[in-house]
Amino acid sequence: MQATINSNESKITKEKIATKLKDAYPDYGIFNIQDEYNVDNKVVKVEVSKKKNITLHYLNGETELENTSNSIEVLTATKELGTNSLVEKIPSGYKASETILNLKNLNTDGSLNVKVVPITSINSKKEVQVKFKNVNSKSKDKIDIKYIKVDSSANKISKQDLDFDDNKYELVGNDSWEILKDGNLNYVEVSFKPKDTIVNKPNTSTNATQNLNVTVTYINKATNKTITTSTITGKVGDQQKLTLPKGYKLANGENGTIKLDSKTKAVKVYLVKESNKGVVSNHRSVVSVNGKGYARLYDQEGKEITNRVLSNGSDWASDETMVLDGVTYYRVATNEWAKASEVLEYTENITTIQTTGGQYKVLFDENGKQISNRAIAGNSSWFTDRTATINGIKMYRVATNEWLRASDVK
Repeated sequence: MQATINSNESKITKEKIATKLKDAYPDYGIFNIQDEYNVDNKVVKVEVSKKKNITLHYLNGETELENTSNSIEVLTATKELGTNSLVEKIPSGYKASETILNLKNLNTDGSLNVKVVPITSINSKKEVQVKFKNVNSKSKDKIDIKYIKVDSSANKISKQDLDFDDNKYELVGNDSWEILKDGNLNYVEVSFKPKDTIVNKPNTSTNATQNLNVTVTYINKATNKTITTSTITGKVGDQQKLTLPKGYKLANGENGTIKLDSKTKAVKVYLVKESNKGVVSNHRSVVSVNGKGYARLYDQEGKEITNRVLSNGSDWASDETMVLDGVTYYRVATNEWAKASEVLEYTENITTIQTTGGQYKVLFDENGKQISNRAIAGNSSWFTDRTATINGIKMYRVATNEWLRASDVK
């Protein structure tokens, strides 16, 4: 519903609106709030919704936590609730397992279930960087830095954690190693020596001038999966700079160059993804999912969210737009964005309009396609509830998915 508030100013801030609304409509709150409102003939109309309290029940799996229920005040028109607004209400030692709660999924008594998990069960594994140190200074054998995952409570790793090649190498000293810290990096240092090491004389043969081929395998550190492989060609002693796959950079501890030697045939290089977030701008609006079907959702890096969509015809408040790789998106929830091509931005405008004189006026759907079997007469009056710019043309909505060009309105 709309609340009418009187003001002698030309513009009025949301804070003043809230104060006036509290006195005149104590049981209502502002819906689709704006930072500032225009005053027309000393009157400003504000979209409001009635307040209500929802009881919250906290469930760990299928079991409700005892004596933890509480409540939260929301607006009746609210469709979703972000769990970040419940941080102060969620029982100590627990964390919400979902980011968005659908307020259509209320219990029969009007209460809402909030799924939680113990904080101690989150991130139960931690990553450890293993640095191998060759104690035989004459040997040119090397083992790459590798990453392993262990229990988050572990303070040591054992030989079994290393997946070590006993056929080629021999561990020196301990059978277990203490996990050390360097900022956020967990690491251990493991000493080894090659088995049956032979100290080679300087190579004066033609091998020193022959081309060597080294296979480089690039691995995503986060998933431990291969991204791609490449081959580096050169001579013994050459320093070759790595050409990284697009969209990736070296993980901590990795080297961007390789020195070629006659024994190294393959190396692994761990990478992390570079941030590819779009350019975000403040833009308060309301969008509706157009008649092409549901609208898919994406995160700020353009990755599709596969377990949620916006249903056809549904309306969503948006506070920001984003441009990523030339594509415009509207934000409809925390890190959830809909493509502008799959929604229609509109302005609520409840009024009566009259068509210009002359012949019948053609109608269009919300994608700008002309409706072939319907038109409206000239000099006729029509109720409209919203305006929108469709294919660069301002239009008025006169029926569900039927739009009239502004040039056909007096």
